[in-house]
Amino acid sequence: MPDLRQFAVSQRVRIGGRTFTVRVGPINQRVPLEPDTELVHVWALQEDTLVTCADLGLREPHCSHAWSYLTNRITETVVDYYAPQRRPDGDLNPRLGCWGIRPDLQVSGVRDDCGIALLVGIATWTVGTEPRGSQLDYLRRLRDAVVESLAYIVLTAEKQDKQATPLDLPN
Repeated sequence: MPDLRQFAVSQRVRIGGRTFTVRVGPINQRVPLEPDTELVHVWALQEDTLVTCADLGLREPHCSHAWSYLTNRITETVVDYYAPQRRPDGDLNPRLGCWGIRPDLQVSGVRDDCGIALLVGIATWTVGTEPRGSQLDYLRRLRDAVVESLAYIVLTAEKQDKQATPLDLPN
């Protein structure tokens, strides 16, 4: 797990009734065993705790959909910035990885996507890339992708709650 005290970009954002801190780590250009690769971590906190879909009230299958949305937004952001080439071994570029289920939720029995902490690593093989903008611009774009995804997840959770609540019908 990266050092969450080290970040290059940080922003507090209010979405609905919730306040989050979205952070983006500095670009690591010395990735062990991966030459010509840049690694960046992005994460979201709520009250100093890594956010999960469960924290926001989502239940499956909505958690899987939220993760799909988030990872697609991050991938689009990387591709728009770098225009990366496919890796020589055929692996995807960029590659994303998540930290996994937050330990406190794992102990309580959560085993699905709802318990995955919003901490994503993005490894981009940079040979032949054409960065579009400064590194700070790239990190801000990643932050914006996470903020947009959080807004989507919060709205999805609110919609899910409304659908689960019985309607009050007039007499």
